[in-house]
Amino acid sequence: MKDLVIDADIMRASGTTEHPVSNNARLILEMVREKGHRLVQTRALKAEHDKHQSRFAATWRGSMVARKQWVLIDVPEDVGLRERLAVPQNPESAKDEAAVLKDAHLLEAAAASGNRVISNDTTAKQLFQKACPLPAPHGRILWADTTAHPEEGVRWVEGDCPEWPDWRICPRTVNPAR
Repeated sequence: MKDLVIDADIMRASGTTEHPVSNNARLILEMVREKGHRLVQTRALKAEHDKHQSRFAATWRGSMVARKQWVLIDVPEDVGLRERLAVPQNPESAKDEAAVLKDAHLLEAAAASGNRVISNDTTAKQLFQKACPLPAPHGRILWADTTAHPEEGVRWVEGDCPEWPDWRICPRTVNPAR
């Protein structure tokens, strides 16, 4: 069982259409539940899910709560992480900076739980990677980009969300001995 932070874009995409992105989002959510993983949310992430989730996702999350596979954690903003993300990476950085700071709560929640994020947001992952190296433990967070790797995302969840170094926010970050 792993603790997983699931981006609101997965919850929104998991509608009932037969579009490949929707199908994959539903498969991922169903596999998370079936494998006994836990959905980790902060108050901010829960509010984001409440605002954007599909009916399928709302029902799914209700079943996760009923199965005790849901946990609400209190995570303060990580000032060091946010300062690092705010460093300009390119001349057009104002838009990029706003985007990474908007999603910084995903990294904060993952660092406080299972170091794993599931998202459809390829751009956010790329922007986080531009900011590498990130302060520990954020660089070791695994980001399952289900848009760039749909089949691998399902296989990753099905296989107990293993440590795939290429999926780290900062791929060259060494995982310290535990």
